[in-house]
Amino acid sequence: MKSFVLLVLIVSLAGCGFGRNSSKVRFAKACDIEFPSDIKMVQDDMQSNGPDFSLFYDLKLDEESCAALTRSIRSSAYYSRDTAMTLVNTTATVQMWEPAYMDTLGMKALWMKTLTGYRFKSQVKDGHEFTAEIDTLKMTAAFREGLD
Repeated sequence: MKSFVLLVLIVSLAGCGFGRNSSKVRFAKACDIEFPSDIKMVQDDMQSNGPDFSLFYDLKLDEESCAALTRSIRSSAYYSRDTAMTLVNTTATVQMWEPAYMDTLGMKALWMKTLTGYRFKSQVKDGHEFTAEIDTLKMTAAFREGLD
């Protein structure tokens, strides 16, 4: 009976993301950015279904933290300075992103300027993907990680 209770406890803790890196650390590393220290976290949620999971990390920014975050994005190894890529709309297909990915830091990904801020997308590798949307008008940032 004790071993059953211990097994249930271990499975429960593992399913809750116990021991995983913080979202801030995961996304800073994956997106090659630094988060300002004065950001306000709105959501930090992990949803899991067996081996598949989704991680949601949403932030509310003020003017100073938004400026610091955009400076960090523009200095990222994944940032595209190609002005032809700056007007990608929110319905961009994978085929539109694929040729532009920058193969840096062990992952193919891209930060690009949009009409309302910045977007990030990594190439799906073994079902694993990172995305981000920074809206400099609404002063919000939404980061997503998923494994299908």
